[in-house]
Amino acid sequence: MLSGFEADAFSKDAFLRSLDAVCHDEPSIADAVDHSRELDDALAKLWREKHPLPVNERDVVAYDLTSVLFFGATCPLAARGMNHDHQPRPQVNLAVAVSRYDHSPLTHFVYQGNRNGKGTMRGLLATLQHTGVKQGLLIVDRGLIGRQIVDEVRGMGWHLLGGIYRHLKDAGAVLDSADVPETPANYVRGSKSGGYYTAGVDAKMFGETRRLTVYTCAERAFNDREERNRELTEAGEALTALSVSGASWSEARLHRAIGDILGPWKEYVGVRVSRRTAPRVRWSYRDRVIAASARQDGRYLLLCTDGLMSASEVLRAYMEKDFVENVFRTLKTSTELEPVRHRRERRVRAYMFVCLLAYWLEVALRWRLKQGGVNDDDIASYQERLLKELARVQRTVVSLGGQQRTWYLNVTDFIREGLKKADLKDLLREGIT
Repeated sequence: MLSGFEADAFSKDAFLRSLDAVCHDEPSIADAVDHSRELDDALAKLWREKHPLPVNERDVVAYDLTSVLFFGATCPLAARGMNHDHQPRPQVNLAVAVSRYDHSPLTHFVYQGNRNGKGTMRGLLATLQHTGVKQGLLIVDRGLIGRQIVDEVRGMGWHLLGGIYRHLKDAGAVLDSADVPETPANYVRGSKSGGYYTAGVDAKMFGETRRLTVYTCAERAFNDREERNRELTEAGEALTALSVSGASWSEARLHRAIGDILGPWKEYVGVRVSRRTAPRVRWSYRDRVIAASARQDGRYLLLCTDGLMSASEVLRAYMEKDFVENVFRTLKTSTELEPVRHRRERRVRAYMFVCLLAYWLEVALRWRLKQGGVNDDDIASYQERLLKELARVQRTVVSLGGQQRTWYLNVTDFIREGLKKADLKDLLREGIT
């Protein structure tokens, strides 16, 4: 092992003891003592002291949640909730706030799996204030914005940028009426099958007139239409099948099953349940609702409280928030965050922190490689290759002429070059033990 520690230092018991140092049960208060927030704060402050923002540059922070699935036994934090894979399994929600400047994770939160994002915003605001993060622009995903949140974010000195769900009455009216010309003046960037165009509008939102940004994309319009048609077709087939399989069911049971089938599409389908006559379930598409939804395909709405940003700047900032999604991708792939195999809440919280700590190490390595001359476009693939090749390095001790010497096997020229760029050229130094 590169660290030089004995193998016994990496036993299962040693790992669990390290987790208890992060979060442990305290009998005197009959509760868990979680130090992860303090550790987050200390790491973020130390990092920013060593790597300050450029002069006069504000911090741009993206905040988002991801679901983390459990394996086997669960803990009180685990609950069924929304996830991209539509898996009906217990999960927790991991939330992370990340700086756009260097992709450093400023803080993280672990919530029950059924907790929605909007209900977590106050915890984020309180933490950002206590950690002393320089106020700037806070970017959140669609659905995390509400009137109260907008007021509270502004009251704490931050600007807020986020997407607004189009099912809101005011949002739907704006999307139906807004004019977004497909001209060079409104063009932001291209996509595979059509560009992104945007325009600013003044419209009522959350009880008052605000400056909003509307954007359109032909590729997304196609995807919206395809998703809606696919989901509604599958729902219709399931309702028809339910009419047969549930012929002897009670009305209450049928209504529950219908709710499970339609989910977020219930407004698009009219359903009636018959008490006795067949078919028990009669349904039809609500063509007017579908047509109204189709008019908004590929059209989206953003709210930004910073009036100095143009519609194009707002859209670019929102589209570039994928750096927080890249954190989740890294955690779930290279760090193998899920599935979680712990069942005690204190262990789950500590485990999440350790995984974030692993990501911190990747941030530090990426920064060193950048300082060593690796350009931004290549740095992600360069770092990935370096870590993969380092994983094959083996440390061994041999006897030569009566002396014990340390050798490192499988060290490639690329590893030597990468360590030199990262200013870690002495990491694999061989010598007398």
